[in-house]
Amino acid sequence: DNGLGMIDIKQKSEGYGNIGVDFGNPHFAEYARSFGAKGHTLDDPEQFSSILENATVEGGVHVIDVPIDKKQNMMLMKEMKSVDCSNMMDS
Repeated sequence: DNGLGMIDIKQKSEGYGNIGVDFGNPHFAEYARSFGAKGHTLDDPEQFSSILENATVEGGVHVIDVPIDKKQNMMLMKEMKSVDCSNMMDS
């Protein structure tokens, strides 16, 4: 989510502003390749099963970069009831 999205949510829920949690992501697939692993970037959620299946068949170390929308973190935390996100849904 290009930062520490769940930490951002917790900070906001406790009345703090955005403190050092937005910084962007490296290109994880390229980063994996630089260490000799196989790197994959998920551009479409429909690709996940085939990428995972191919990685399992091929063996070795695989990194699958799955982009995350910050709003999904908030929905998850709300569902887990770990943080009261009711006043932050538009953030």
